Amino acid sequence: MQFAMMRSKIAQAVWSEQQINVLRQHLAQAMAVRGSVDEDALETVVALVREYVERLPDAMEVLLAHSRSAEAAAEVQTLLDAVERCFVTPPGGIPDDAGLLGLTDNAYFAYELLMAFRVGTMDPDTRQVHESVSRMIGQRLADGLENTVHQVLTWPDVRDALDRLSTRRSPVAAAKKPKDAPAKAARPARPTAEVPQADRKAAKPSPQVQTMYWSTQFRPASGRETTEHLTFYTNGLVFRGWIEEGPGDLDFREWNEFVGTYKISGDRISIAWNSPSRTQVFVREGDRLDEETSFAGKEWYLQLPSVDGLRLQGTYVRKIGIAGVPEPWISFASDGTFHEEGVLDAVLTMAQLLGRRLPQSGSGTYTINCYSIELQYGGGSTERVALYIRDADLKTPRQIFLNTFNLDRQAGQDDARKERKRLDSIREARP
Repeated sequence: MQFAMMRSKIAQAVWSEQQINVLRQHLAQAMAVRGSVDEDALETVVALVREYVERLPDAMEVLLAHSRSAEAAAEVQTLLDAVERCFVTPPGGIPDDAGLLGLTDNAYFAYELLMAFRVGTMDPDTRQVHESVSRMIGQRLADGLENTVHQVLTWPDVRDALDRLSTRRSPVAAAKKPKDAPAKAARPARPTAEVPQADRKAAKPSPQVQTMYWSTQFRPASGRETTEHLTFYTNGLVFRGWIEEGPGDLDFREWNEFVGTYKISGDRISIAWNSPSRTQVFVREGDRLDEETSFAGKEWYLQLPSVDGLRLQGTYVRKIGIAGVPEPWISFASDGTFHEEGVLDAVLTMAQLLGRRLPQSGSGTYTINCYSIELQYGGGSTERVALYIRDADLKTPRQIFLNTFNLDRQAGQDDARKERKRLDSIREARP
């Protein structure tokens, strides 16, 4: 494995950057906002970002070489194949034709995957640039990519490789076991928890979704908060995770290790998870769940309002904040029609990684049900994507979330009048 596709894509981006200087212009604009543009500092940052991107396939080759000496090459190669695939065909973000700037989010995504796979460590210099790239591409895009990392961890080949690696010592950090070392007891096979027998017939298609909760949980590995979801079904099962088309057609057998059973007793909800086998107890108060535990880092969740049958009105934009890069948007009308430009490419990340062709733009009709929106295009195609709203105002919310990516409502004349009225009332209330 020489990671030829990655190297070719990076070489093309470097050549393009030399012609159009998109990365340099973007960094210069960012510096100008903070004060003056220091040309020497600018050149240094451009060089660091280039090295950050170009170093990636080299680091992956080193990991693969080390894994061979630890007899874990097959597993690590499977994981690195996934990293290369995600780098070459990344989820929606900065267009790849924007020179080196276009590959910064690709590289960020790839490095996040390597850290999540735990097959290597990031040296201090690269980590520092990695954190700077996170700020450069923007918090929203970085958060969206990190959420997609958790979806990649559910790919069957990735899960299998990680399971097999967990029975070995780290191929990078650990030396091979001495020949005279005592034999290690065989690790018992991980139990395969199954959907309860009573629910077998209802396992596919899914029973009706009862409600969904969301939360932000701190991830020590990345030092960031990520969004988590709990979906409760009418058959007594609960799913921890996210499906980008929405939770309505969940196959409980396929996602068995993320499924549990729940029981409600008064204001307490007890969840017995399949894998790893454990029980969590939550106390329900209004629309909030709080984990009943004395340990630090206990979990909490907020209930999402039902969106069944909702009719939206207004235009929602996926903010990117980079000059010259078009921002995807979608407009809704209360009669059930829509028009969108580039939204599916920006939010259906797994579909892109799996090579599915998506409409680049179009108009049609929409229906919202079971925390998902179905877009029926005039040309005959139909696409579905998970949708939820956190605002109390469901008809004209400030934000909507499509597959966990937030889109902001574009202010119209009515919104501007309301804001002026609000500001006027504040001024009048002042002494």
